[in-house]
Amino acid sequence: VATVLRKGKLRVIVYSRDHWPPHVHVVTPRGQAKILIDGPTGHPALQWNLGLSRGELAVALAAIEDHRDLILTEWKRIHDHP
Repeated sequence: VATVLRKGKLRVIVYSRDHWPPHVHVVTPRGQAKILIDGPTGHPALQWNLGLSRGELAVALAAIEDHRDLILTEWKRIHDHP
């Protein structure tokens, strides 16, 4: 598990033995969500949510969009993918 970004109480993490397509898990004290780094529209896209509020999801999606290149680079490094 690697934390690739923090935004307040949100922690954006990548699991080392995870699967394609590139995605992150956003974890808070109340729950977690899975977000594709590049969704169908080329922007982060929610896959599922277990306990995050709409506000937390909005912050998470914006943070992932703002730091997309860094997060994708880390995902590829962690998964040894060119």
